[in-house]
Amino acid sequence: TAVCNTCMLSTQHRRHLCTILSDVFEEKRGYLVTFLKTLEESTIKKLESQLGSSAENVTKYEEKVSCIESTIKSEKEMLKNEIDRAFCVVENELSVLKQIDMGKLESEQEKVRSQLKSVQSFITDAKRYLKGHDKFRLLQFMNELPSPEDMTRNCICMKVEPPSYESAEKDFNLLNAFCGTICQSREMPGNHSPLVSPRFIRRLQRQMSRTLMHLPFVIKSFEIGQQLDLNLSPCRSKPDCIWVGYKQCKIVLIDSNGQKMKKFKFGFHVEDFAESKSNEIFITLFRERYIKKCSPKGKVKKFLETGDWSPSGISTDRNGDLLVSLTRDGIGKLMRIGKEKNVIQDVIPEHNGAALLSKPHRLTENADHAICVLNLPDRKVVILHGNMSFKAVYTGSGDNQKQAQFYPTAICTDKRCHILVADHNNHCIDLLDRNGKFMMYLVREDKINNPRSLCVDGDGMAWVEYLNGKGGFKILMYLS
Repeated sequence: TAVCNTCMLSTQHRRHLCTILSDVFEEKRGYLVTFLKTLEESTIKKLESQLGSSAENVTKYEEKVSCIESTIKSEKEMLKNEIDRAFCVVENELSVLKQIDMGKLESEQEKVRSQLKSVQSFITDAKRYLKGHDKFRLLQFMNELPSPEDMTRNCICMKVEPPSYESAEKDFNLLNAFCGTICQSREMPGNHSPLVSPRFIRRLQRQMSRTLMHLPFVIKSFEIGQQLDLNLSPCRSKPDCIWVGYKQCKIVLIDSNGQKMKKFKFGFHVEDFAESKSNEIFITLFRERYIKKCSPKGKVKKFLETGDWSPSGISTDRNGDLLVSLTRDGIGKLMRIGKEKNVIQDVIPEHNGAALLSKPHRLTENADHAICVLNLPDRKVVILHGNMSFKAVYTGSGDNQKQAQFYPTAICTDKRCHILVADHNNHCIDLLDRNGKFMMYLVREDKINNPRSLCVDGDGMAWVEYLNGKGGFKILMYLS
């Protein structure tokens, strides 16, 4: 504290340590110069870097929002007959969340600006005092200065980071599952932000569940004149047709009137088959332990040898890869095989330390990437996550007698993530939700007799082959 000579000699300051003002000035001046150097070389650079990061985050956020808006507009035109109302909710949700998140980003940016301005103002004042000759005012200025550690800590703001889109990504996957493949044909930038809240997903689930008809009905019945062991698979190129696989060495394409459009004959037993996006048909040979490939013109080649594992069911996933169920010595496993014969996944599914599958039969992938498998020995439907970990098991519905008689012979899924199961012994088709919980019967015993094969075509119609001695088919409409 600066005092005059008179006060210095008074009894009040007699015990205080005193020094010359010029000495204190030099000491404080050196301190201030060091402190300013620290601010200019460290704090200013950090604040400017954070300001740039904040501005970059705002730009990235606007680009992501713009990308989502353009996707919504284009897909709205393509799918407006089906999900026009759903997209209106998406746009409103996007607008609200955009305002909230942009407000947060701009608030962070303003904080950095304010702190940068405060530091720059301090440096200007300090330099003015240094250039001046008023030692008393400089001393007062220095007395009001905090320690360098406190000053640096107060000047450096919180780390500016872009918003997290991880939860929104999960919500958007749910949205895709309910609205169809909205972004399937588009490559969106990495880490995109769909900005769909869980609350909106719940509303959308309620809305989309209303598209399930309360009274499904048979729109067409016909017979193909042969009662053989059949397997059904949708045709990718013709949505109103399906492929019918005869284990007696042939595959036939039929339309909704039962007319044969195309036929392939083979010299081997057809266990199961599936059509790829390129219209090639992949066939499993259980005894020979092979997977073969049939071109659209009927030319057959060996695709893959499965070693000592016998392949049974086969289907294609949304990426065009093959899903295959195999068995050996009472243990079942699943494989995901790429177009270049590369093995993507090779897993023996387990739950609580025990193998889930003993003799897997048919399998299919749901729109949410879950894998549904029929396991014949214990008569159950096993549902696995995309990484082939356990998700759920379905063992029939109704009373104890119906559950005891439950015998699933075919399984398929639709774009709404429903799971359809043909129950041979109870003469019905069970409709399950994505988690394997029973929702309703599509047809009961008074409408169909011993359903054996099942698939959903490209138009969302369920085709059922049932036992009547003449190769009976029924086509069901169950989605409005």
